[in-house]
Amino acid sequence: MRKPNTKVLIGIEGDQLRMIDEWRRKRPDQPTRTVAIRRLLAQSLAASPGIQRTSEKAASKASQMAAKEIDRLTDTSVAVEEQAERKRRLLNGPREFRSFRKDHPRPKR
Repeated sequence: MRKPNTKVLIGIEGDQLRMIDEWRRKRPDQPTRTVAIRRLLAQSLAASPGIQRTSEKAASKASQMAAKEIDRLTDTSVAVEEQAERKRRLLNGPREFRSFRKDHPRPKR
């Protein structure tokens, strides 16, 4: 037995709504807006690959390559401790953006 659809209220900007309407008018069956939005969403989800976590080996190699390049570009006029701190900050990225990374597990709180 089929489950009833869950209704979701979303806001769509005027330009996006016009694009949806243009898309649905070009379809032979002239779907309603609701059906058109469902189809477009299904197509988009089917076409986009899932986010995959980078393998440990690939992540390690990328980190090593980044560290090597940072070392090459390091400002040698500053203290060694400051160089190490700058390198660490560059490799880890800004704290405020770390929670957005989809390929990294969330830190435990």
